[in-house]
Amino acid sequence: MKTSLTNNLSSSSEKMSGEWRVLNPAQSDQVIGTCGFRYSDVDAIVSLSSASVLALSLLSAKQRWSLLKQAREILIQHQEEFIQLAMLELGRTREDLSQEWSQIERYLGAFFRDESIHLTGEARGVTAIIGSYVWPLFYSLQFVFSNFLVGNAVILKPSEKSTLTVHRVFEVLRAELKELSAVQVLVGDREIGRRLACHEGVSTVIFQGSFEVGMRVRQDTMSQPAKEVLLFLGAKNPAVVFDGADSACVKEILRDAFQGTGQDCQSVSIVLVEKSRLDSFLIELHEAAKSFKIGSPESGAWMGPLIDGAMLDRYLKFIGISEREGAEILMRGKLLPALGRGHFVTPTLAVFRSLSPEQMRKSVSLQTEILSPHLSVISFQGIDELKAIMEKMSHGSLCTLWGEGNQMRELARDIPFSKVVVNGSSLQFDPWVSTHSRKRSGNHGLLGVGLLAQLTRKRVIQG
Repeated sequence: MKTSLTNNLSSSSEKMSGEWRVLNPAQSDQVIGTCGFRYSDVDAIVSLSSASVLALSLLSAKQRWSLLKQAREILIQHQEEFIQLAMLELGRTREDLSQEWSQIERYLGAFFRDESIHLTGEARGVTAIIGSYVWPLFYSLQFVFSNFLVGNAVILKPSEKSTLTVHRVFEVLRAELKELSAVQVLVGDREIGRRLACHEGVSTVIFQGSFEVGMRVRQDTMSQPAKEVLLFLGAKNPAVVFDGADSACVKEILRDAFQGTGQDCQSVSIVLVEKSRLDSFLIELHEAAKSFKIGSPESGAWMGPLIDGAMLDRYLKFIGISEREGAEILMRGKLLPALGRGHFVTPTLAVFRSLSPEQMRKSVSLQTEILSPHLSVISFQGIDELKAIMEKMSHGSLCTLWGEGNQMRELARDIPFSKVVVNGSSLQFDPWVSTHSRKRSGNHGLLGVGLLAQLTRKRVIQG
């Protein structure tokens, strides 16, 4: 399979602004697609989308709800096609993508179990969604469907690393439901995304990606105060293991850390372990980390490759950073050339047997989202030390706690995270509970059905 994509909005005679090749992460010399773009397409697509807002306003909320039910059935019919393409483009395993697909089903189920879902306010207009390669299907679909339901037209600019998959999903949907022409996919580089976010015809921006790029988006749009900018940024999710935690937690944490090769904003990348449990936990974790199969997605492997060579270099660099910051490298990640020309690596286990809150605050490896199979283990003694260390963590999206229930629920109220899971996986998403990230993980953007209210405007008429 080889695909060529170009935005067909401007004159075909107009010179391309740029292009890139899409490579297979499991076989880095295999080109599976090419993408070309023109910067002038931003103006054209915003104009097209502005016209779509009027067409959407002629549909009732019940009609839009019905159309999305039809879209859900189309997605289910084409599920295998989308998974196969994502395996090829992203190098992700079937088990990993099946996990993402189950989250899509849960999210859509939150809308479709009740036709009278609360819709208040009026549509804001055109929403620009600037996507990430992290869970591209789930995040693209939930943001697009939420906007469509309230009557906003959508321009979706996927990550260059997941363009083919996202483009194909909406190509299929638009081919079968003409009303979904209100959803456009704009192919392009980072500059295309910047121009789209800053365009005066865009009323809402949803950005999913790194903290650094998110801050640039926020800065670039500061001169447009009426524009709603929702930032879903990086994560550095911890798990906490107390002495009384069930031994099954090792298997769950292993999956939370390494499924998807750690390239997931829901992944666990730090484990804080009570000192009395540390040695036995490390033995179990190390044995489990050596046992799972790594390989190409079609081989039935449990963990696939990193997305590209840049992430491979970043991964190997951070092993050295952890070591210089005092970590004992219990398991050193390395490239697996025997698996071919893909970006395959083994996991890393970096152990900090003692760490002060100040060391946590200054640490590069413990404060940076690495997006790779790099798991840091930190020993702590007592609740007060644990809280002090967690207080210095720069991200505040998600935390999992493993131990006796009552103790965990008390702690959950005191730690600075928007979502705390007690004795459960970090990879489970509950769409009925709306959350927004804290600290460097985002601003006031909500995940879950609460997002609907943020995508509308309020109008008051007096007299």
